[in-house]
Amino acid sequence: MIKRVVLTAVMAMCSLAVFAQDFSLQMLHSSIPTNLRGLCPVDDSVVWVSGSNGHVGKSTNGGASWKWMRPDGLPKADFRDVEAFDEDRAVIMAAGFPAAILYTNNGGESWTEVFRSNDSAVFLDAMDFWNEDEGVCIGDWIDGKPYTLYTNNGGKTWQLMGDTKFKPLTEKTASFAASGTCVRAYEVDKNKGFVQAISSGTKHGLLVADFDSKSKLFEYEFKVAPYEASSPSQGIFSLCINPDTTIWVVGGDYAQPTLGYFAVMKKNETFFKPESNVSGYRSCVEAFNYDNEPMIIACGSNGADITTLKQATWKTISQVPLNTAIKTKKGNTVFLTGQQGTIYKLVAK
Repeated sequence: MIKRVVLTAVMAMCSLAVFAQDFSLQMLHSSIPTNLRGLCPVDDSVVWVSGSNGHVGKSTNGGASWKWMRPDGLPKADFRDVEAFDEDRAVIMAAGFPAAILYTNNGGESWTEVFRSNDSAVFLDAMDFWNEDEGVCIGDWIDGKPYTLYTNNGGKTWQLMGDTKFKPLTEKTASFAASGTCVRAYEVDKNKGFVQAISSGTKHGLLVADFDSKSKLFEYEFKVAPYEASSPSQGIFSLCINPDTTIWVVGGDYAQPTLGYFAVMKKNETFFKPESNVSGYRSCVEAFNYDNEPMIIACGSNGADITTLKQATWKTISQVPLNTAIKTKKGNTVFLTGQQGTIYKLVAK
């Protein structure tokens, strides 16, 4: 159960740290009219991206060249997340109006619409998978209760899940669909679940969802973070579950790029706010390893910060506007995406 997972949430504004290794961003692509929020690097060669205006991109040579596509029927779709398994199989998520999920098994030559909702109340935020078969897609809550789609066949079909033990929240509750990382799937001792960053009125925190193998339903619990927001543009935007099973969260205010938030949820399920903070609003946080050292990168509209897991102090490595930073599923190379079709790779100097 998630009780055995150390949850850590991190919020930050600015800091300096000295590392044995310096990092920078290598630009791989730019100048396409799309805001890229979806990113899924399978390995050092195969990388998928997705974004606004119906754009989806794929590289099979580590970002040296890209193939761009726009699935039929959704020319204005905002594909805010993508999950890929290899160069042929991928799932993309259109956030809303309509909310839709598409699947390809031929490298994007054609796409099959596997889920659609024309209900204006349905807004999809992010996806994450436990393995190549099982995954979830979460959306903004409806009638005070979580909106969770589940697949057990790699995204070919989806079903709307119910819940068992959960008291509905009375205030409007939603997640920020900024980078596809407001939800993270976990598995501990064969027990599956996910953690979702949510905002409910003035309350912000993590929704912990444990999968009940008997009822085949999710059981939800809301963990409130020490974050007082005064605007709908403020909140927790992203989380990552680290190798030491801590969970770090980042966020801030997307309307004020210099306002950042970083916090940690510990093993006893209480939040801790470190003294060090990120350099501004951060829409994504990701864990990776460099030279066997566990590290964390966080990025947002005014740049990217990096730290080691042990130090939890941040160093700014770039000031270019970014949305998402994700490490490869097979390996530790980190790719990043942003506005105007920009794609980068994290490199050691």
